[in-house]
Amino acid sequence: LFYPEETSTGHFLTKIAEGLADKQPVTALCSQPTYSQRGILAPKQEIHDHVKIYRSWGGRFNKNHLTFRVFNFLTISFSLFLSGLLLFGRDDIVIVVTNPPLLPFLITIAAKLKRSKTVLLVHDVYPEVLVAAGIFESGTFFHKFILKLNKWLYNNVERIIVIGRDMQKLASSKCTDKAKIRLITNWADLDIIYPLPRSKNNLLSSMGLANKFVVQYCGNMGRTHGLEYLLHAAEELYPRLPLRKV
Repeated sequence: LFYPEETSTGHFLTKIAEGLADKQPVTALCSQPTYSQRGILAPKQEIHDHVKIYRSWGGRFNKNHLTFRVFNFLTISFSLFLSGLLLFGRDDIVIVVTNPPLLPFLITIAAKLKRSKTVLLVHDVYPEVLVAAGIFESGTFFHKFILKLNKWLYNNVERIIVIGRDMQKLASSKCTDKAKIRLITNWADLDIIYPLPRSKNNLLSSMGLANKFVVQYCGNMGRTHGLEYLLHAAEELYPRLPLRKV
């Protein structure tokens, strides 16, 4: 995910690339938009805010259908792998994220073949996230197999970036050289996102919530985000109050 995608991963990676491009040449390898901007056919090559962008071929089906999502993941991952083999250079530094799940393995292999260095930015922790989503149970063959693969990945990249303290502990349990793990949290643009008095909040007014006690969840709503626990907590804390799901 990269510009023009505004989904969290796309937003953060675009801003990281633009920041780095102020000091050195930066190239972004990505797919065509498949999330919030799906349906837009972006140029195969372009320069955006001093970042040279190469967009590889891959499936662009509706990600909300599991079969289509897997097809997108596989085709995009192998397409980016081939692009990496063509574009990576000796001593290049390659930043790769953990989604799609197959992508960091293929990119790490391509980087090793081209004698580049890999930095892994961890947004999803495997296999733990699959257990939490109920896809399989802890201790099964698949759990152990994916755990072994991820230990190989963590030990074969130059640096690992995690975005939370608990994630740092989990990554440390899979990596022999714990010194290469760095905690760098995500950020917010305080020029765009800032608090307002309730009386000036247009969203509260438009939804009829100006004088209500509001609990808000901001983030992705997927299989692994445990939104049911928020509803259970609300029911336990406020059993006599009618809940309005917006």
